[in-house]
Amino acid sequence: MSEDVPIAIDKLLKNWVEGLKRGDIASVNTLYTENAIQLPPDSDMIRGRQKIKEFHSAGVQMGFEDAVMTGRELSVSGDVAYEVGNYIEKFHPKGKDPLEIRGKYLIVYKRVADGWKIDREIWNILPPHK
Repeated sequence: MSEDVPIAIDKLLKNWVEGLKRGDIASVNTLYTENAIQLPPDSDMIRGRQKIKEFHSAGVQMGFEDAVMTGRELSVSGDVAYEVGNYIEKFHPKGKDPLEIRGKYLIVYKRVADGWKIDREIWNILPPHK
């Protein structure tokens, strides 16, 4: 693969955010490996694309509006890369006030036949800013 890894990862994350903004869960789902695992806060592991698709569908139903990743650090070793950083996600549930969630994350990416995909994902929510 000739594409620079940081550029490929940036593109993947941009497609992830834009897909969720559009409510296009099918396109978001293609950004994960077949056996991907999510480790959301205060919840059981989510295993596989189908369960991850259900999780993202719930987020879109909650009124997902945007996500911004900051303070990102990317390390690459062969066909595996991992990234740590902070995030801000914005939601606007129908009939409710907008909601902003801040947290930290770790994503493990894997290079597969058709490019880089999310293979493992864990995040934690930070307490609200005062």
